[in-house]
Amino acid sequence: MKYKSKNKRGNSIAINLKICNLHLMNIRINKSLLSILLIILTGLFTACGDLPKSERTTKANRKIFWENLTKGTITLSLHSPLHKATESQWMGAFWGMGLTNYRPSAADSALSKAWKEAPIHSSAFQRALLELSYQLYPWQFTEEIWQLANTTHDSRNLAMAIYALRQAGENPKLNNILKHNTQLQNSPQIRWLLLEEERQAMKRPDIKPLFTLAKKYKSPILFLFLRKNRDYPGLLLIQNSDGSFVQEDDRLWFITVLARSLSNLPGTITNGNTPQGLFSAQGISFSDNVFIGPTPTFITGLPFELSPAVFFHDTTITERWSRQLYHDFLPPEWKNYLPIYEAWYAGEAGRAEIIIHGTTINPEYYRGTPYYPMTPSLGCMTTYERWGSFTGKRKVSAQQKLIDALLKLPDEHFGYLLLIEIDDKNEPIKLSEIAQHIPNKN
Repeated sequence: MKYKSKNKRGNSIAINLKICNLHLMNIRINKSLLSILLIILTGLFTACGDLPKSERTTKANRKIFWENLTKGTITLSLHSPLHKATESQWMGAFWGMGLTNYRPSAADSALSKAWKEAPIHSSAFQRALLELSYQLYPWQFTEEIWQLANTTHDSRNLAMAIYALRQAGENPKLNNILKHNTQLQNSPQIRWLLLEEERQAMKRPDIKPLFTLAKKYKSPILFLFLRKNRDYPGLLLIQNSDGSFVQEDDRLWFITVLARSLSNLPGTITNGNTPQGLFSAQGISFSDNVFIGPTPTFITGLPFELSPAVFFHDTTITERWSRQLYHDFLPPEWKNYLPIYEAWYAGEAGRAEIIIHGTTINPEYYRGTPYYPMTPSLGCMTTYERWGSFTGKRKVSAQQKLIDALLKLPDEHFGYLLLIEIDDKNEPIKLSEIAQHIPNKN
């Protein structure tokens, strides 16, 4: 009667400001005890008049953060000499610019310098530079990115360079590049790229067969339906282990979730969008990360990040990971649909610590985007939260709505999460688009 919640440790570079540097509290207690604990904590907060609060969300503190970030982390770093000892400072500036969509005038010359010297710097520095260029400078530095693509021995950096060049309208021939870098062709990121034409030619199967899995495996399943364009938030629904869907006021329960990363890179890339496919739902936890805030988080795990026994909630599984295990879980209609294997490749590529969490990030950084006032992260799934600009107290929380619904599930574990891209429309998903596929009798 126990579920597992991993004790996540941030794998950030030497920067204090990281969105998914999780530092999660380790929770390995009976699910019913967790429910009681959260109820008690909520009661204590309410009795004390101290509802969940984040000081950093006040108007005054947002202003202080902005000034410290732009004048300190970004400006001072980009004006410092660039050498091995200052790489982390420059990477911190890149991260700050990405977080806030901020392109100061000084950055143009600084990034030109960084790209000129990139070949003599670490793979981590090159990766951070690629990530920022993809996000904020999509049509610049193509000559330098071409050079990196042809010389790098880092498979992730090569994949990022290919994506950046394509975004800029270039047509890099990956097979030609691999002729001079054959040792990279077996990496998960490169294999996923090589499957691209085959994936794009495939027609998505009907989603109805996916709704048979909960009853088949006697496990709850969270479904997150998205557009291919991750600028548009998706809808998350919960199916009970008996096949029925969680209801609210005699209607389908749902929340809106954003699965877009700051960079908007594909899902097999670290800090890229949340990959499409199958995740294991591992439990509820808390984070001391100031960008996530005090609302409980929901932990998911990828293949390879978790052992098969933990991933499938089955201690009798002793074999190592194979693609067959992932394949066998899916309904027949989906077994050969390559796009749903992105989560498999992402896990094999080392992605980890992808959770569903709330946010204390200032949404004004993203005003004018299709997902405003929601906020992207470094590859996690984020929910909408609103905080008092003077008190810092939480006013609205889709994340809390999710946690409350999960704690009411009668099952001994939280089952799975399936993230599915349904089409390429450039508009938010409507509940009616999904509800029409759900059987009337579950």
